[in-house]
Amino acid sequence: MADVTTRTERDLVILLDSWKAVSVDDAAATGIPYQTACNLDILRQNANKALLNLMSRGQLQNISALAPDDSVITADFNPDSEAGPILIHADLKGEHILLDSSPDNKGKVLGILDWTDAQIGDPATDIAGLSISVGATMATLIAQGVPSFGMREGGVPRSMQCVVIIG
Repeated sequence: MADVTTRTERDLVILLDSWKAVSVDDAAATGIPYQTACNLDILRQNANKALLNLMSRGQLQNISALAPDDSVITADFNPDSEAGPILIHADLKGEHILLDSSPDNKGKVLGILDWTDAQIGDPATDIAGLSISVGATMATLIAQGVPSFGMREGGVPRSMQCVVIIG
């Protein structure tokens, strides 16, 4: 995603936080579906299998030093930390974020395109999409700045508690 700046980060914090103002009932009444529940244990198991497959093919090296028990993916899910579902874009990535490239407003978010995948669900979905476009560091900073995302102690977004360690 070109032209990403600290202004982009600030604008995305404001934008994502504003989506909580949309009534879930109103969104559902317009036909926006609820996000399918995600089983973190199954996700962790599948991610472990994929990671071990990559390791067995030699595509990842020296990861055993980080997690010698081959359990490199951990989940620390706390349902009590859930703030509840909100309106989410559900496909938030660089190609759907319009940024200003002019020198005076470089990085300003001008709009978000393609709402066809919108859902009522977990905002961590949008942060995951952002991490692909702006990187994990900026996506985490954005999530930390959005009060409605209910960051957990240690800076982990409430439902992004499935951690993959890659050496």
